[in-house]
Amino acid sequence: ADSQRSGVTAVDRLQRQIIIADCQVYLAVLSFIKQELSAYIKGGWILRKAWKMYNKCYSDITHLQEGSRRRASQQQAMPSPSLSSSSDRSRSSSPGPSPSHRPDGISPEVLDRLKGSVSFGYGLFHLCISMVPPHLLKIVNLLGFPGDRLQGLSALTYASESKDMKAPLATLALLWYHTVVQPFFALDGTDTQAGLTEAKSILQQREATYPNSSLFMFFKGRVQRLECQITSALTSFSDALDLASDQREIQHVCLYEIGWCSMIELNYREAYKAFERLKTESRWSQCYYAYLTG
Repeated sequence: ADSQRSGVTAVDRLQRQIIIADCQVYLAVLSFIKQELSAYIKGGWILRKAWKMYNKCYSDITHLQEGSRRRASQQQAMPSPSLSSSSDRSRSSSPGPSPSHRPDGISPEVLDRLKGSVSFGYGLFHLCISMVPPHLLKIVNLLGFPGDRLQGLSALTYASESKDMKAPLATLALLWYHTVVQPFFALDGTDTQAGLTEAKSILQQREATYPNSSLFMFFKGRVQRLECQITSALTSFSDALDLASDQREIQHVCLYEIGWCSMIELNYREAYKAFERLKTESRWSQCYYAYLTG
């Protein structure tokens, strides 16, 4: 009973730390939005605290998973008990330790969910910091932040395939990276097709789960645009715009893509409609949208 209570306490402690780290990231983002020097310093300090919590939770959960796997392999390798006596028979017929009565009190399923929960923030940190310009990356690393892109992608993939509630967010983060970040920053040089295979695979796997998701439809359009299928991309972006009838921010990113795809097809009337609406409704880059409208 004591081991079971300690196990539950360990799960609660890890879950609370992950939630606190998530909230600190949100607080940091809210600080950055103020666009003031003091807010940037405060946001950076909050992010550093969040990263320390993510890193510690990730290490603790990984350690618990490794211990659980070792015990499972040792139990499988144990020889069968002798059946020569009635006492041996009674021992052999008794059930083995259930997951909830393991020495650490935490079942592998719970550990997998916790690992998926922490992997979202852990992977996002690695991925975002890895995109910092090289001359700034050394300074960022000295402040205690990591920057391993492959580890970030691996952690986000783990989170997206887990049973944690943040799995859809991890999936969207991967799609954002493969269809927006990689081509925009030319992270793979002149290879414009980098990441499209992964993005198409994710979309195909999630199509049945999220058939009417405006965000997934938007990323489908991004893939089609990167493959130069402009007409198909316009159809996908228009569908995403209709599906996001109550989500103005998603409507704006769809309108931006519709505007540029229409310009590529020299359909200036539709491009004007999209950019003019952005100029009127959006609070970001209004001068840029006014320029495009002109």
